[in-house]
Amino acid sequence: MKETRQIPVQKGKTYDISIVRLGSSGEGVGRHEGFTVFVPFALPSETVRARITLVKKTYATASLVEVLKPSPDRIQPQCPVYDRCGGCQLQHLSYEGELKEKRQQVRDALERIGHLQGLDVLPTWVPYALALPQ
Repeated sequence: MKETRQIPVQKGKTYDISIVRLGSSGEGVGRHEGFTVFVPFALPSETVRARITLVKKTYATASLVEVLKPSPDRIQPQCPVYDRCGGCQLQHLSYEGELKEKRQQVRDALERIGHLQGLDVLPTWVPYALALPQ
């Protein structure tokens, strides 16, 4: 007999969530009492307050209410309509932070899909001209 698991979040309620990684669309992925919650505009290593907007059997989505503990990689987006447009999911993440997160996504994919453990994923190569101070 299959065990029925109680879903620990409710639509419309607000929860404090620790974000552990980025999802495939750039949203923050965290857990509340072991239950996965996707929070757009949240970054790994942040603690955020989020309002649940959708609840499914195995995950929920939420809107960001407040960043309680910001990531050291959080920056001010350059675009004035960034939070309403949806065209650039990671403008609030520094370039160095973006490279670090994308490297982690490659590592995760190799382990999860390729079943390869302990691989050294090299850092992204940045052309010399781009590495110079502006």
